[in-house]
Amino acid sequence: MNILIITNRELTGLNYYRLLMPHKHLVNNYKGYKITYAESIDLIDLYNYQIVIFQRLISEQFKTKEILDKCNEVGIYT
Repeated sequence: MNILIITNRELTGLNYYRLLMPHKHLVNNYKGYKITYAESIDLIDLYNYQIVIFQRLISEQFKTKEILDKCNEVGIYT
């Protein structure tokens, strides 16, 4: 399963403990998971992912509703 995580580059306690560490544990302890980290979803091909996880902003261009609609359209859980 391909999971896309959208998070800012600056490491904070929030993204470290809620996004980075739990998904690192998932990949290290279970087979079949691939995690991709990105700062923005704006240039990402959504058809390569089954799950999209984001913290605060999913898009630097403030197109959150359009992106969430697109994810739902292609069958991605958000």
